[in-house]
Amino acid sequence: MRWLTSVALFMFAETILSGSLSADEQADHFEAKIRPVLAGTCFRCHGDSKTGGNLRIDSRQALLTGGDSGPAIVPGNPEESLLLKAITRKSDDVSAMPPEKDKALRADQLADFAQWIKEGAQWPETTAKFVGEKHWAYQPVKDVPLPTIADTTWPKTSIDYFIRARQEAAGVRPAPPADKPTLIRRATYDLTGLPPTAAEVDTFLKDTSTQAFETVVERLLQSPAYGEQWGRHWLDVVRYADTAGETADYPVPLAWRYRNYVVDSFNQDKPYDVFLREQIAGDILAAQGPPEKYAERVTATGYLAISRRFGFDSENYHHLTIQDTLDNLGQSVLGLSIGCVRCHDHKFDPISMQDYYGLYGIFDSSRYAFPGSEQKSKFRLMAPLIPVSDAQQKWRDFENRVAALSNSLSKLKQPVPGAVLRSLADMDGDFEMQAPAAGGSNGVLVPPWLYEGRIEVTTAAQSPFKNLYPLGKVGANVPAGTGVYRIAQSIRPRHTREDTEQISASLDFRIAAAGEGETAEHRFSLGALGASPAVELLISPTAVSLKNGETTEKLANVQATQWHNLQLVLNLKQGTWTGRLASTESASDLPVKPLSPQWNGVIDFVELTSTGTAESKSPAISYDNLGVQDAPIAPATTEPPSLAALAGGIDPAAITTQLQSLTGIDGDVELQTADQAPTTPWGAGPNSVVSVSANSQSPFENLFAPGTIGIHMPNRGEYDGFGQPLPNTKPDKDGHLFVAFDFRCASQDAGGNGSWRYYIGHGPGNSAAVELFFNGAEFFRRSGDAREPVAPLNIGQWYQVQLTLDVNAKTYIGVLASDDRKVDFSGQFATGWDGTLDHTFIDSYGHIGGVRPALDADNFFVSDTALRPFGETTPSPTSEAQVFRRNQIAALRQQLADIKDQAAKQTEELNVLLVNGPFEMTYGVTEGTPHNVRMQMRGEPSQPGVEVPRGFIQVLGGGPLGPQASGSGRLELAQWITQPENPLTARVMANRIWQYHFGRGLVKTPNDFGMRGMPPTHPELLDHLATQFVKNGWSIRAMHRLIMLSATYQLASDIPQDSAAPLHSADAHDLYAVFARRRLSAEEIRDSILDVSGDLDRVPGHEHPFPSPISWGYSQHGPFSAVYDHNKRSIYLMTQRLKRHPFLALFDGADPNASTADRLGTTVPTQALFFLNDPMIHAKSEHWATRIQSDGGDETQWIERAWLTAFGHAPNSSELADALEFLAAYRAELAANQLDNIPARSLAAYLRTLIGSNEFLHVD
Repeated sequence: MRWLTSVALFMFAETILSGSLSADEQADHFEAKIRPVLAGTCFRCHGDSKTGGNLRIDSRQALLTGGDSGPAIVPGNPEESLLLKAITRKSDDVSAMPPEKDKALRADQLADFAQWIKEGAQWPETTAKFVGEKHWAYQPVKDVPLPTIADTTWPKTSIDYFIRARQEAAGVRPAPPADKPTLIRRATYDLTGLPPTAAEVDTFLKDTSTQAFETVVERLLQSPAYGEQWGRHWLDVVRYADTAGETADYPVPLAWRYRNYVVDSFNQDKPYDVFLREQIAGDILAAQGPPEKYAERVTATGYLAISRRFGFDSENYHHLTIQDTLDNLGQSVLGLSIGCVRCHDHKFDPISMQDYYGLYGIFDSSRYAFPGSEQKSKFRLMAPLIPVSDAQQKWRDFENRVAALSNSLSKLKQPVPGAVLRSLADMDGDFEMQAPAAGGSNGVLVPPWLYEGRIEVTTAAQSPFKNLYPLGKVGANVPAGTGVYRIAQSIRPRHTREDTEQISASLDFRIAAAGEGETAEHRFSLGALGASPAVELLISPTAVSLKNGETTEKLANVQATQWHNLQLVLNLKQGTWTGRLASTESASDLPVKPLSPQWNGVIDFVELTSTGTAESKSPAISYDNLGVQDAPIAPATTEPPSLAALAGGIDPAAITTQLQSLTGIDGDVELQTADQAPTTPWGAGPNSVVSVSANSQSPFENLFAPGTIGIHMPNRGEYDGFGQPLPNTKPDKDGHLFVAFDFRCASQDAGGNGSWRYYIGHGPGNSAAVELFFNGAEFFRRSGDAREPVAPLNIGQWYQVQLTLDVNAKTYIGVLASDDRKVDFSGQFATGWDGTLDHTFIDSYGHIGGVRPALDADNFFVSDTALRPFGETTPSPTSEAQVFRRNQIAALRQQLADIKDQAAKQTEELNVLLVNGPFEMTYGVTEGTPHNVRMQMRGEPSQPGVEVPRGFIQVLGGGPLGPQASGSGRLELAQWITQPENPLTARVMANRIWQYHFGRGLVKTPNDFGMRGMPPTHPELLDHLATQFVKNGWSIRAMHRLIMLSATYQLASDIPQDSAAPLHSADAHDLYAVFARRRLSAEEIRDSILDVSGDLDRVPGHEHPFPSPISWGYSQHGPFSAVYDHNKRSIYLMTQRLKRHPFLALFDGADPNASTADRLGTTVPTQALFFLNDPMIHAKSEHWATRIQSDGGDETQWIERAWLTAFGHAPNSSELADALEFLAAYRAELAANQLDNIPARSLAAYLRTLIGSNEFLHVD
C-alpha cells in the first residue's frame, strides 16, 4: 500500500462519531476540521508537484479516484475507506500513516474524518485551491536583478525599474512629476503627519538644486515629529491602548512608557530586527547588558504586556491574553493569522495546533504585568526598570516601609489603603498575588507558580513571621492525604558558582500531625531546572532532614501544628550550606553541609513537593513566605516593621473614649468652636457645608442649660449633612428611649421646598428606625413606609421635637412644640429596621428633592432618661466645673488633631509609595518558569490534550527549542523571527513601509500574507525591497530614502490620458502610474488643526491623569471611562481599549482591540457637522483668527496668510474673491444679530471652511 507512504504529520487515535449534519454544518465541518489537515499535512506529498502513490488529495474527485491502491474514500462508509484505515493505524491492509508514531493523528482529528466520510465526504464548491508549503510567502526571499526597461531615463532609484517594467508591459505611461508645493506637502505629511510651514515651502521652492527634494527628506527624517508619525503606524498594528480591555477596562498608567519607546526607536532609526528583538525579549537582553540599555529594553516588552485582558477575573482567562499575543505577533510581524489555531489546525495555511501550542508555551513561561481587574481591583504587578540584583533589597526596604506605615495607621485607628503594588521580579513567595480562599483565579495557583495536585490558597495558611513579607494575608495549603503535588517556579536572576558567592533562602511552614496512612514526607529543594538539586530537604511532623542521594540525615526537630521559619545560606563558591530553623518559641542552627555532589553549579529553580505517591499520602502542610535572594534575610520574627515614633505611644482609641465620656453626644454643641465645622463627636458629611454658629443657638432651655452656639446648614440644593455614632445607646428597663432636638428653617431665599431628614437607626443611613422630614412649610413623619404631614411650619420659628421610642413594640410617640403650640404625632418604626440604634444625623436626603431652606439645629438629646417637659429650664453648671471640663476636652481634641496630622502625613507617604514603588517601573514582561503546555482541545484549558514542546512554526523552518534554551524561549523566538532567512519578517515590514507611503501595500492584505491573503501586485519588487531592507541593516530610514527619492513616489495624482491602453483609476493605482490621493488620518486632522491654529504643543506626552490606583474599584457595571484632551500630538491622547476617543472614532482611528492593518476611509454626515459645530473647531478657529489679525494687515492679507498656513500656497484670484464675499456676507449676518467682535468672528467662520475643505483634509 505505497499510495499513502508519504503522508506526514498525522497523529494517532481512534473514534467514530455518529449523527447527521446539515449542508451548512457539513461545509463548516470540512473547512474547520478536514481541510486544515489535508492542506497542512498531506498536500506536500500529494499536491501539485508531488503525488506519492499517484494520489492527489486537493479535491473530492481526486480522493474518489484514488491512487495505485484504489479510491481513498468511500463516501458514507468510513470503515471501507483506505484513507481512514491508514490513519487509524489499525488495519493490516494498509500501512500505518504516517510511519512515525509520534506524528500520529489525534483522537479528535480521527473522529472528524470518520464523521466527514460517513456524512458523504462533502467538499464545498467555495473551498480555495490548496497551496500549502508552496505558497509564495513561505518561499525564501530572492535577490531579484533589476528588470530591463525601454524607458531608461525615467528611473531615479532601483524600485522604478520594477514599476516601469509593469507599466511598459501594460502599455501605460506614468503621470508627470508632481509640482513642488504638492511634493513637499506629501512628503511632510508622510514623514511627520503635519503640514509644511510656509517658510519650509518657500525654502524648497527657491532651492533649484537636483538635491532639493533629498534635502527635504533628510530634514524631515531628523524631525522629532517623524517618530511620532511612524510610531503611530506601529501602534496601530500592535493595537496599543492605555487600558487593559477586561470587563472593567482597568487603566494602565505605565503603558505610556512603551508608546514613547516606540516613538524614540523610530527617531533613533533603531534597526528593525533590534526593534523586534527588544519587544519580544527585551528583559532578557537587558540582563545581558549594557546597564545603560536596561530600562529601555525592559520597557520594550510593553509590546507583550499590552495584550488584551479578558473577563471579570483576567487571570482566569490568561489563555485568551496569550492568544491575543500570538494573534498580534503573527499578524504584525509575520503577516499570518495564528489566533484561530488555538482551537484547530489552520483552515488554509499549513500551521498546526502543534505550532500554536509550541509558541503558546513560550509565552506561558513568561510573566505578564498585572494591571488590576474587577476581582483584584487594588492589585498591580509591574516590571522594575533596574536590574533584579539591584531591585531586590530596594524592594524589601519598600515592603518594610509600607508595612510600617500601614501598621502605624492601623494603630492610629486610621484607614489603611487596600492597594497592593508588586514587582514582576519578586517570586510572590507570600502568595499574595493569588486569590484568597479560592486557590488562585481558577481554583489553583496562578503565575509565577507552576503547580500540580490539591493546593489551596487561604488566609488560614498565613504565616505569623514578618521578617521577609511583613504584610501577608494568605499562604498555600496542601490538604491532608495528598499523595502527589508540586509547587515550583524559576528563580531570577539565575545564580551560578562562577558569578555568585552566596545566596539566602527562607521558607515558613506548618505541618500537621500525621494521620493514619500519612507516611510520606514533604520535600523542599533548590537547584537547577531539570537537574539534581543543590540542597534537598525533607519535612515531616517531627523533623527536617537532609536527603543526599539515597541517604537521609536528620538536621532538626519539628513540632507539629506549629509555624517554623527555615533559612538557608548557600555558599556556591565553597560548595557548602548552613541554616537555621526557628519557631515562635525557639531557634536552632543547622550544621554546615556540602552541596550535593550531583549539583551542576546552577541555582535557578525552587520546588515544593512530596515523596508521596497515589498510594502513600502525606500530612497536611502550609507554606508561606518563600524567598531566594543575594542579600541576607533578616532573622525570624513575628513583630511587624514599625516606625521610630508612633504618636508618642498615645492610643487614639483611648483618647476618643475619654473624650466621649466627657462630651457625651455634645447635644448642646457647646463644646464646639464657633465659625468652624463641627468636630468630635460630631462629623460633617462628604463635601457638606456645615458650621457652628452663634446665630444657630436655640432659645429653649428644658433640655440643656442656656448656650451660645448651634449648628447651621445653608439654603441650597447640594448635599449637606452632619451627625454622629451613638455608642452604648440602650433603652430603659421598659424598652423606652427618649430623643429630642431643636430646629428652625432659617431662610429660603434660594427656594425651600426640598426637605431635610432627621434619622436615628443603624449605621449612617443603612437601616432607619425613625425618620422625620421638614422643609420651609411643613413637618412630616415616617410610619412604616408611609411619609405623611404632621403640621405646618413657619420660616424663622424655633421648634422642638420630642420622641419616646418603644424599641420592643417598634413604635414611637412624639410632640412638635413651639412657643405658640404643640402637635402630637405617632408612628411605627420604619420597615426594615434591623434592631440596632447606633447613629443619628440630619441630612439633605429628605423625601422631597430640590433646594432646601437654611437650617439651624441645636440641643440634641438621646437617653434612657425621660425628657424635661417643654418650657422648663435646666440649671446651669458651676463656672469652675464648666471651665475645667472644657479645658480637658480641648486638650484631648488637640491630641487627636496631632494624631490626625501625623496620620495624614503617613497616609500621603504610603499612597505615594503604593502608586510609584521604590524605583521606576513599567508595564512589561519578564521571564517566568520554563515549561511546555498541553494542547487545549477546542481552545479550552479544561480539555487538555498532548503536551507540545516549545518551538516555532515548522512551515517557516522552525522546530522545537534546542537544549541550550534556559528560559522561556522568547529570546530564541526573537532571534528566529529576525534571522535574515525568515521569509516573512522583512517582506511584511517592507510592505508596510510601502503601504504607508502609497496608501496600499504591494500585498493589499498587510496583516495576511497567507493563503487567504492577496498575492503581491509586484512580487519581484517586494522581494527587492525586503532584500534591500536587510542589506541596509534593517534601517527604516534607508527604506524611506529608497522609496521617496524614486520617480514613482514623486508622480502627480492626475491619471495620464495618453497611454496606449485605456487606463482606469484602479489600474493606474495598481500600476503606480499616478500617486493616489489620500485623506488625512484622524490624528493628522487633529494635529493639523492644532498646528495651524498655533495651539500645538510639541513637547512629548508622558503619563495620563488617571485616578490614583489607591481608589480603583471599577467593575463591569461601572467600568473605567475617561477622555483626557490636551494640545499635544494625538499619539499622546489616552487610548481606551473598550471606548474609543470620540474624535478618533469619528474619523476612523485605529481599533485598539485588534491590529489595524490599514485605516478605513468612511465619509459620514457627522464628520461634516463636526467642522461646523464642534466646540474644539470653534475654539481653534477663533485662536487662529486672533493670531492672523494680530499680525496686522487687511482682509486680503488675512486670507493669504491663512492659505499659506493651511495649504502652503496663496489663493488664486477666484479663491480670494470667494473668501472676501464670504466674509462680507458673514459680517452682515453678525451685525443683523447685533453680535460683538464681528471681524474676528467672521474670520474664524471662514477659517472653519478651510479646515473642513477637501484640500485641507487630503494629500495629493
